[in-house]
Amino acid sequence: MDNRIIYCGEGIDDIREIAKTKRIAMCHGVFDLLHRGHMTLFDFAKQYADYVIVSLVADKFVNKGPGRPIIKETERAYMLANLRSVDKVILTTEYYPFNIIELYRPDIWVHGGRTQPAPEHKLLEQLGIPVIFYEHHAYQISTTETIQMIQEIGI
Repeated sequence: MDNRIIYCGEGIDDIREIAKTKRIAMCHGVFDLLHRGHMTLFDFAKQYADYVIVSLVADKFVNKGPGRPIIKETERAYMLANLRSVDKVILTTEYYPFNIIELYRPDIWVHGGRTQPAPEHKLLEQLGIPVIFYEHHAYQISTTETIQMIQEIGI
């Protein structure tokens, strides 16, 4: 596997070494059917940090409905790792990123798509990690809605 892609629990010492000289931002999600909204989220995160880590929900933890994810984790991870704004992809061991946050301790957490608190926000607050919300209109693109449109036209 590409060295930019690791599983939760791997590379902790490497990330801590990077954190000595670089500001680290982290984003979390399924990122199925990668679209412009996802990419602009990572570009936004890069504005606040030198190093962007994407915490990627592994296939067995995706709870988006039957048949999801459409794109398997190895493919999603590869696509994410090859975006210019993404420096590392970490596959999760749970749906919510509690372990990832505890182990890798990013400097900031960038949350896209909604402005209400997510379950991980309480832990982030306890650890003193600020949450920055990305509310750009391009992020209003929805993977779920795209899948529904494809199903409606019968592709």
